[in-house]
Amino acid sequence: MPCDGIGLIETSTAVEALARQVPDSGGVVFIPALTGLGAPHWRSEARGLITGLTLGAAMLAGLATGFWHDVQELAANWREERRFSPQADNTWRETLLEQWRTAIGKI
Repeated sequence: MPCDGIGLIETSTAVEALARQVPDSGGVVFIPALTGLGAPHWRSEARGLITGLTLGAAMLAGLATGFWHDVQELAANWREERRFSPQADNTWRETLLEQWRTAIGKI
């Protein structure tokens, strides 16, 4: 039974083999501060973060793995599912933005 719960990785040791197949992370950074940062940072209020992921990276991964045969096939399958427009009032939006800035400052 896969150890990752979604069927991609059979064993925890398989992760290293997968990681060695690429030259670098492509700018993706994972900060495993799921319950705060320990030594040497000692920031109990910090929380985990994955940064550097983009939809473009997912599309390139699909090309690299043969999910799409070429860029033309990928482009032919792309469609806008929906468009989001801001609907929040400015006070609520500013409150959330300040929470975001505070969280970013803790990393």
